[in-house]
Amino acid sequence: MFPKNFKNFARRNLPLVTGIETAFPPFPIDLSRFAASVGEAFHNPGAFSESVANSSTFITFKFILAFLSMIFLAGIVTLFPKITEAEERRRALLRGPLKEKVVSYPPRWEVVLSHLESGNAPEWKLAVLEADNILAEVLHRLGCPGNTIGDMLKSLKPGDILSINDAWEAHKVRNSIAHEGSKYELSYRDAARTIDQYETVFREVNYLQ
Repeated sequence: MFPKNFKNFARRNLPLVTGIETAFPPFPIDLSRFAASVGEAFHNPGAFSESVANSSTFITFKFILAFLSMIFLAGIVTLFPKITEAEERRRALLRGPLKEKVVSYPPRWEVVLSHLESGNAPEWKLAVLEADNILAEVLHRLGCPGNTIGDMLKSLKPGDILSINDAWEAHKVRNSIAHEGSKYELSYRDAARTIDQYETVFREVNYLQ
């Protein structure tokens, strides 16, 4: 495998002129400075720590670390509300369905809601008709002049009731029911929206709390 006279073979083929340095390139890192730093750290730790702290590399490192810390803190501040909200939802889920808030309504409004939630299309119309009757009474108590709801709504000045548009739209649905009767098709979605409009008016004038 190897020549018999390997020593002479190596001398002829390896450029060993001044020693092993010619055969292998010098190590790319100057280990002498590293060894000197290690020695200084052992012999004079205070001076070594001060030199490291004042070095440009260490100052740059501190700046980068401070910058990353600010980003991390900003991320925590941004995500904390979302994490808290998610935790609250999780706890609510573990507790089971939340109990509905108990609200006391006037008896006539309870009748309106019972008609609306009956699941029977004709009763949805009754809910609107009854809510409109309550509107007539509420407007009369407010001192609005007129024999009809339309006349009483027209007597209101701008700004008297902020939800006057809701009152008009709901009343128009009532008129369609009253004039067209069974021919008028009222979906549950439209009925619920109309009742919501009445409720908006009633809450503004403190009929509903």
